[in-house]
Amino acid sequence: MSGNSFVVVKVQKVGSNYSKLYYHQDKENALVVIFPGEDYSCDKPLLYYARKAAVREEKDVLCLSYKRKLTWRDTGQYPIALEADASLDVINKCMSKSYKNIYFVSKGIGTEVAGNISERLGYEKITNIFLAPTKEGIKHIVNSKSMVIVGTRDEIFTQEQIDQLKQHSNVQLVLIDEANHYLESTGSLDESIKMLNQIANLYVNTFKA
Repeated sequence: MSGNSFVVVKVQKVGSNYSKLYYHQDKENALVVIFPGEDYSCDKPLLYYARKAAVREEKDVLCLSYKRKLTWRDTGQYPIALEADASLDVINKCMSKSYKNIYFVSKGIGTEVAGNISERLGYEKITNIFLAPTKEGIKHIVNSKSMVIVGTRDEIFTQEQIDQLKQHSNVQLVLIDEANHYLESTGSLDESIKMLNQIANLYVNTFKA
């Protein structure tokens, strides 16, 4: 697979940023939509390598930008629905192909936006990868075809929430030992790189399916 035969299309300007579509002109099997988190853009490591893995497997990739800056204060609040409205509009603009599979990859508060849109489109139509989700995203996670990747030292999504997910067979739960909410090691660069490598391999295996 070449992984390089694509063009980048600026889909919609949001403030000074654009949502970008990495578009394979001769392929139409799958679309991967990437939802950023709070202060965690699509160019940060976890989401950058999600895009890289998807492009390598010849998937189209839409990297979203939000209309406004989402913060932890927006968790479970109306701004999530507003961003879901705007993001769904961008997604619909990219649906000219007849995609057989749609994947959502989301980080932090972006998991709520992805979950909201999954509910609207039909949970069964989307394969979700939720990275370090929020507590408020659980209502979407348990209804989704999903993989949840979370650290055992996540200060936001704690053991209580992890135990909730263990009750749902439709959720593939991946625990990253000693990782924080950024899915990194707090004190070790080497361990952080190992964690990122583990997660990148999960992307590759998912997008190969």
